[in-house]
Amino acid sequence: MLRQVEVSTDKGRFNAPASPVFDEIPNLAVTMTTFGFFEVTHVKTGLRLAGNYERYANAACTMARIQMAFDELGIVSGCDKDEFLSQYNDKNKPCEALGGVHLAQWLNMNNQGLDIAGEFPWETDEDCPHTRFDELLKDIGN
Repeated sequence: MLRQVEVSTDKGRFNAPASPVFDEIPNLAVTMTTFGFFEVTHVKTGLRLAGNYERYANAACTMARIQMAFDELGIVSGCDKDEFLSQYNDKNKPCEALGGVHLAQWLNMNNQGLDIAGEFPWETDEDCPHTRFDELLKDIGN
């Protein structure tokens, strides 16, 4: 049976399809609240930690890095929202698992699409699907 996680969104809470439980990462999940985009969600609170990934594998790697940061910083993630946010704020320090960046800063970079690896690092501006789509839009109706 498909795992579901209750997530918080702009439009309220709902059950979203989620990754299976990994023993090493029991309190985080890769979810899909918008078709075609994956995010990392804190299971107990439904809070989105990182997102806008086009590939499940990239979201899963982010989930693992977040867990590594939690472990390094001593954040116990199996708790309610108030306790989780308290730990997150109190233990927001430079983290080796994230290349020496503070957890909040690293999550912000990921949510802004500033992940260094990117979704499709081999594509250039000329051959990426976004550029092709813009060109096709211009051709429609001509």
